[in-house]
Amino acid sequence: MYVLADCNNFYASCERVFAPQLNGRPVVVLSGNDGCVIARSNEAKALNIPMGVPLFQVRDIIKKHNVHICSTNFVLYGDLSTRIMTILKRFAPSIEVYSIDEAFMDFSGTDMLFDLESYIAEVAKYVHRATGVPVAFGIAPTKTLAKIASRMAKKENEKIYYSLTEKSEIDRVLSQFPVGDVWGIGKKSAQKLNLYGVYNAKNFIDLSSMFIRTKFSITTEKIRNELLGISCFEFENMPSEKESITSSRSFHTAITELNPLKEVLAHFVSNVHSRLVKQSSVCGGVTIYIHTNRFDNETYYFNSQASVFEQHTDSLLELVSVCSKLLENIFVARYAYKKCGVILNDIIPKSGQIVSLFDQEDFERKEKLSKAINSVNSTFGKNTLVSARRGFDSIPVRKDNLSPQYTTDWNDILVVNCKSSK
Repeated sequence: MYVLADCNNFYASCERVFAPQLNGRPVVVLSGNDGCVIARSNEAKALNIPMGVPLFQVRDIIKKHNVHICSTNFVLYGDLSTRIMTILKRFAPSIEVYSIDEAFMDFSGTDMLFDLESYIAEVAKYVHRATGVPVAFGIAPTKTLAKIASRMAKKENEKIYYSLTEKSEIDRVLSQFPVGDVWGIGKKSAQKLNLYGVYNAKNFIDLSSMFIRTKFSITTEKIRNELLGISCFEFENMPSEKESITSSRSFHTAITELNPLKEVLAHFVSNVHSRLVKQSSVCGGVTIYIHTNRFDNETYYFNSQASVFEQHTDSLLELVSVCSKLLENIFVARYAYKKCGVILNDIIPKSGQIVSLFDQEDFERKEKLSKAINSVNSTFGKNTLVSARRGFDSIPVRKDNLSPQYTTDWNDILVVNCKSSK
């Protein structure tokens, strides 16, 4: 039996932990540079504030309904997420951290040991008491059904948990659950299924395996089997290595010159490089992109360029050099750029790296330099040694509504004053 722990409106809930005056009030959390809405409380959702909408487009709604605005505080969210996942590990034989606010718990083989539903109810109460973050739990025989069960727990009057274990209940829920909302069914697949008269999950499982495999894919067939109670997606105790790594950001102030844009891009290269090294991997290629304000149709410009390495690498200096040259190829001076980004492709484990006999000497030289840089940064802190192209200055980021880092910075810890009643 699987249990999915899914934090309710996680970013907004994190903000409310240390600001209880926000309870019951609509709250939105903004993306980098306070650009777009990336998280909403239930009250904000009820106002029909769309996910991903630019802030300037909903200013009137925010002002009219006194919506509280928060800038993203990933340090706070990440720390509370770690605390929640640590607690869940204490209460389950094994867990798979799926995202910052979701984790699958595997209770296979424990059916006869205790009442799982009562146990999960106690776990939910403990997590909320220990962290202040409400968590919904979905109980089901497969991961896909557990995802649906957690959605139902949130939908049905904010229940602590929802169990999808009985066939009659599964059929009832699937008959009302939109097929496009099923975990793993993308927008295009949902539109295609609609053409065949499939609008809910029950319609979907009524299709034959052969039809799904022929018209869609084996993965889509596995999703159908999961909805039928047949487990097809393995439980992963260890986080899987990323097949691509990306870093990007919109700029508060547009950049019009090449060198400042190169410096910003070098920051992003440093970000993806540190994550590449952390998972002990090397990359075989890189893609960079730039674009202007996407809301200005008359002067909108987007371009990207990729490069494939002859030898897989994790060299920071090589990555920065290649990305800088790619940027020179696509930069057009007359435009004002609002965003750029970098993507590392063809990522493989470093242990599987194959070196050509003719490149051995050059490889060993680069390897020694990379090890030295990584060792210094590991010992003395991230970005102790950086590329000269990047420099030590941080990228200016607009966060006009940033909450304190209550749990990670001594200066931001809450101070409680107690006065005597005498």
